[in-house]
Amino acid sequence: MQAIKFAIVGYGFIGKRHAEILRGHPDCELVAVCEPQEEKTADLEGVAVFREISDLLSAGLHLDVVCICTPNGVHADQAIAALERKADGAAQDAFREGADRGAETRETRICRDAKPLQSNGDLVARNG
Repeated sequence: MQAIKFAIVGYGFIGKRHAEILRGHPDCELVAVCEPQEEKTADLEGVAVFREISDLLSAGLHLDVVCICTPNGVHADQAIAALERKADGAAQDAFREGADRGAETRETRICRDAKPLQSNGDLVARNG
């Protein structure tokens, strides 16, 4: 099986926890991280780092899943941008907020394919 390719948007506590889970799963590959604060990504190696989500989404990387790990107030806009870029999934609770902004159809499609890889509340979505 080919690894599922992930990007993480937001590399604070939650983003780092997602990265730890992804790195420990044999079917997952962390491809990119988007974090505006350079000091938070200083320890990253072998992963593309972006400061703006628009740069991440326009970089031409093959991404199966974009994990939204930023503060709640920006989840919806970032999830919608990732979905419009045609990533196959997103994590966290961006869809709950995004549904009020016209993402209902995309929410249904993506959430249907979401499969938890950990049972401790961290969710990664995988392309079924």
